[in-house]
Amino acid sequence: MESLIDPIDWLSETTFSILIFLTFTLAYWLIGFSGDAKEYITPAEENELLIGALGAVVAWGLIDRIMYALFSVFEQGDRRRLLDDVQAARSNEEALEIIADDIDYLLEPLIGEEDRKALYGNILTQLQKSQPRKIGLKREDFTVVLGHVLVAILAVIPSTIYRFWSCATTLPWLCVSRSSCRSSCC
Repeated sequence: MESLIDPIDWLSETTFSILIFLTFTLAYWLIGFSGDAKEYITPAEENELLIGALGAVVAWGLIDRIMYALFSVFEQGDRRRLLDDVQAARSNEEALEIIADDIDYLLEPLIGEEDRKALYGNILTQLQKSQPRKIGLKREDFTVVLGHVLVAILAVIPSTIYRFWSCATTLPWLCVSRSSCRSSCC
């Protein structure tokens, strides 16, 4: 999965998933205590909380990655537009101007004018030989979306483990000892 998700995305996915989960549980706790004052929530309410919080994390992971996939398609379209414009140019000078207009803002602070012109000439040579690629989502895009959703879910699983320990009567194999588990479940 490391090849699908870069470390910064991995870290942000984990952090935001945990923040969403904690925000959801805190909001649930505040709403629950704003009405009748009680000292605990029932197992049914606890299940609702976990299902809702996990649902929010999954929804966030999907929305985040769908937006990423849409931006990816947008970038493909932008690259295709550059290729089409360069190949439709009437002269090399016009094509070089199109390339400069597209990427000059990125390179101007980093590279001198002569080096940029040489680079643009190399880019022009490559673009003139290039064939347009199909714009759209690829199989890898769907794999990345699923990988990110999986990371979002795995990030909050440790926050839900306590619930399994409370289910000693139906899942005794999860408990370290009978005395460490509550007797009521789900």
